[in-house]
Amino acid sequence: MASLDTSRRNARDPARAPGNRDPLPPLPSDSLKFLNRRLKEQWKSYRKQARKCGRKVSERRVHDLRVEARRLSSLLELVLPLVPGNWVPKARRELKGHLEAFNELRDTQVQLAAARELKKRFAAAGGFHRFLKKREAELRKDAKESRRELRIRPLSKLIKGIRACLKQWPLNHGSRQADRLLIREISRAFNRAKQLRKRIDPNDTHSIHCTRIAFKRFRYMVEALATVSGFASPELLERLRCYQGRMGEIQDAEVLVRSFEKFVRKENVEAGPALELVEALLGRRRRLIGKFLGVAEDLLQFWPLSGRTTSALGGEGPQQDLRRSAKRPGTPFSK
Repeated sequence: MASLDTSRRNARDPARAPGNRDPLPPLPSDSLKFLNRRLKEQWKSYRKQARKCGRKVSERRVHDLRVEARRLSSLLELVLPLVPGNWVPKARRELKGHLEAFNELRDTQVQLAAARELKKRFAAAGGFHRFLKKREAELRKDAKESRRELRIRPLSKLIKGIRACLKQWPLNHGSRQADRLLIREISRAFNRAKQLRKRIDPNDTHSIHCTRIAFKRFRYMVEALATVSGFASPELLERLRCYQGRMGEIQDAEVLVRSFEKFVRKENVEAGPALELVEALLGRRRRLIGKFLGVAEDLLQFWPLSGRTTSALGGEGPQQDLRRSAKRPGTPFSK
């Protein structure tokens, strides 16, 4: 009976499983202090970007705001088991509302950048570019209004309470238990991404998008602890970024196809030029999916507690180095 109980504990906590003894470099005794400071810095970075967006809703500022929001949300998810009550879920819900205020504008700005290049080669892209330009102007106005409605003060109170809980944790529970909980949360995020990767359907870009969202959470959690001595190397962080970037390009290509189809339905566009551009957009999307599927299995290298060795924490893995293989194309139709 005791062995059965042990097996169940091992299934819940990969760090306890046979063969996974000390699979990661031990976190330093002040890891919670580091995380508390990291949360303070991330909150400061997010507020800074929010103020910038309040002054000018540019493409770069919207992108930076969304990145900082997602990093903050992933950091909150990482410390979730260390904070009692509903503090973390409330904070993440507030952040989700902030992100949603800029979703459509961000998508339009990405499409606008692509259309700027497309109109150099495709006759139908000129009208599409003007259509997106008009749409972006409307969404900028909406975003300015939304920015004024973002509730920074309630979120600030929640962050302050969460940081107080993290400060109190070592006094009540000890740092070693906190380390196990932190590793468990990263493992959960990784396993979720791994499960979704198995379900990817090449004919369904949404399945890739779901994998990307889950992987992004895992990546940002690893980044949050990256500067802790021995935890993760710069090489690993770069490979995580490139892997996520491949899926991001597919999502951008999918949104661009949908947006152009919407434009064709609303505007009077010649069938020949429109069909030529649609075929080019679909062809690029197929190429991006093919390239990603060729390296999709590389995800298994990125976390030792999935059965890999600690060598996955740094340097190049046994498969090709994504820093070389995932260069972003200069134009939407670079080979």
